[in-house]
Amino acid sequence: MKIIGLVVLAIFVLLLGFCLFARVRLVLNFDKPRGGKGIFSANIELFGGRFRKSLISPSADRAPASEAMPQGEATHDIAFKDKVKKYYQVFVRVRYTWLKSKAKVRKNIFAQKLLLDVRFGLDDAAATGIAAGTVWAAVYNVIAFLSSVIRISEPEVNITPVFDDELIEAKAQCILSFTVANIISILASLGLNYLNINRKLSKKEKAAINYVNTN
Repeated sequence: MKIIGLVVLAIFVLLLGFCLFARVRLVLNFDKPRGGKGIFSANIELFGGRFRKSLISPSADRAPASEAMPQGEATHDIAFKDKVKKYYQVFVRVRYTWLKSKAKVRKNIFAQKLLLDVRFGLDDAAATGIAAGTVWAAVYNVIAFLSSVIRISEPEVNITPVFDDELIEAKAQCILSFTVANIISILASLGLNYLNINRKLSKKEKAAINYVNTN
């Protein structure tokens, strides 16, 4: 019986390790044909693409937007300065959490592929040339920002200005690679850092309130 138990335990550990460290790919696609609307799709792939699940389907029926509920009088009016203070506190917590966790995110998420192909033309050749330079600058600023967040392979960027026609065509693809263990590590880091800053700020806020009450 002990041998059977050990075998079952070993199989369970192997399956758990396989599930935690199996490579997962998140494939993000955007396609904007000429004269058409942009379509975004997202798929998750396992086992080298042999298992594929669509997360966002462009053909899926979208739920109708819920009607806005009539706004009645608020029972508890909050002063504007209190709202600003509340949102600022949330911003501080989120910013601190992100800054402390950014290195962990970059270490665990890898962009295997980053592709952008854009063809566009305006009604004026000079304006098209100026816009092309602006688009190039904007794209590389975005890539530089993404490189500080995740590891990226050599990006493929093609910006093609069309001087004799007015059109916009765009294709983009990003393939993110990670494991379940990577995601667990990131979530643990985010949670611990958020709890840490929340505890520190809560102590300062309580101290400030006590100071005001005693004066």
